[in-house]
Amino acid sequence: SEYTIFYIHGGGFASGSTAGCAKYLIQMATEICQRGMKCSVLSVDYDLSPEVRFPTALRQISAAYTYAVTLGKPIFLIGDSAGGHLCLSLLRHIHTPHPQVKEIPVPQIPELMVLISPWVDLKNIGESVRRNAPFDCVDKATLDRWSRQYLGPSGTLDSHTDHLNAKNSWQGVLPKYTLMIAGEFECFVSDIEHLAIAIKIVSPGS
Repeated sequence: SEYTIFYIHGGGFASGSTAGCAKYLIQMATEICQRGMKCSVLSVDYDLSPEVRFPTALRQISAAYTYAVTLGKPIFLIGDSAGGHLCLSLLRHIHTPHPQVKEIPVPQIPELMVLISPWVDLKNIGESVRRNAPFDCVDKATLDRWSRQYLGPSGTLDSHTDHLNAKNSWQGVLPKYTLMIAGEFECFVSDIEHLAIAIKIVSPGS
């Protein structure tokens, strides 16, 4: 293969697995290959909350990414929902290593990133969280519970988890190209739009 797709599944940090999205990943890889881009898929399972808390998942994702870099191929970073959040945490770690996570020896930024309905704000205070609750499969109470389980009782956010904090610039952190996908009636859409604006400022190709 010529490219490595590095995929991080979603599930609120509390559920989900590579096995659960295997058919989708196989179909995606097949269609990409049919378009002339030979690729392999590395999909990562990580320990789930509430049994573990941050930064355990980031530590495991980082270790898997370190291996992906050794394959010597351009990397396409893709994640959905909580997996999208972890994609952003991984990029932040590549740029500025988290003190509790081993530094990636070769800090290779992915060629591109695709985030599918990413959960970008663990505070869950975006306008669409309440507005679109009747139309989405999750609601604020569920999101808040998952967030507490992932972050721990204090709910403390840092530069690797607070993706909408304006103080945490994305300059030099992102791939050249970033694509974010969101539905009009999902809870995350307003937060995704705010992140898209912040990314667009520093990465015009996104």
